[in-house]
Amino acid sequence: EMYCPYEFAFVDTPDEDGKVHKYMECSGKGICDRSSGECECFDGYGGKGCQRTTCPNDCSGHGTCEYIDELTFGSTPGEYYAAKPSNFSMGISSTSAMTFASISESWDSMKSMACVCDAGYIDVDCS
Repeated sequence: EMYCPYEFAFVDTPDEDGKVHKYMECSGKGICDRSSGECECFDGYGGKGCQRTTCPNDCSGHGTCEYIDELTFGSTPGEYYAAKPSNFSMGISSTSAMTFASISESWDSMKSMACVCDAGYIDVDCS
């Protein structure tokens, strides 16, 4: 019997210390195929261990699917990064679960994805 990858959970219950987004098999967004050791992700999730969301309709062929951390926040590209404080950690810890205090920042910056539409296309799926 094989195990599947563990990634930070999208949703879970806080433990007694207030830690949330703990490691879960298939990020809690898929079912482990014990014969192959691979996750069968639920609709809307993909990647190793169902670690990220997918873009709606694969951006309808009129854009690219990008991590939300890569999206422009301000009025000009790069403004988001220029305004980010030097101690901004995105709430991600490589060694432990996160607490309510640490997720006040974008804990899902490298988990959630969105479409960046080509010129002339709009909406969440660039349709």
